[in-house]
Amino acid sequence: MELTKRERISVPCILACVYLISMPLSIVPMPGGVSLLKLVSYALGPVFIAYLFSGKKNIRPNIVHLFLVLYLVYTSTSVLHFIDENSWENIRGIFETSAIMILISTRIYNRREEDLMIKTWMAIGIITALMSLLGNVIISGERVSLLLLGGIEDPNQLCGYFILPILLYMKEITKRNKLMPFYIMLIMLICYIIFKTGSRGG
Repeated sequence: MELTKRERISVPCILACVYLISMPLSIVPMPGGVSLLKLVSYALGPVFIAYLFSGKKNIRPNIVHLFLVLYLVYTSTSVLHFIDENSWENIRGIFETSAIMILISTRIYNRREEDLMIKTWMAIGIITALMSLLGNVIISGERVSLLLLGGIEDPNQLCGYFILPILLYMKEITKRNKLMPFYIMLIMLICYIIFKTGSRGG
């Protein structure tokens, strides 16, 4: 009986996971006044573009990308009403992040790559929870922000990193394997962190 060829994990998939892991670390400042996420973006962005125009064209745009483009147009026109240095910086950051997310999400991944992506998002939930516990807390009114190595994270954005991980933990709980108690405790910890931020979005 012929053995089934094992699916390979491509370089773009590995780089995508590196980028995703860097997302909750966006508040960590690096030399030169840029964040860790921006540094990773500048390093990986050209590589994603190079892979997009080379080799097998295994890409598949979908309706989500259309709505993301419409969101970018809406956000840009809205922010331009308040033209200042911060506005241009915000627009540039939104476009950089969105462009890389489009490059990552339009690619077709095999099952091993999808599994690696899932494990990456599950790790992101744990990383963000640890950051929330180890970082310093700044209280402004009823809102709590996270200070880590000199960078400040917005409460809504912090909670946003928990959305997909919680769904994945819940899926693992339904399997009723030996790690089920760990995932239940992890979800309880994340819920505690979310409530502690005072974020309405959270």
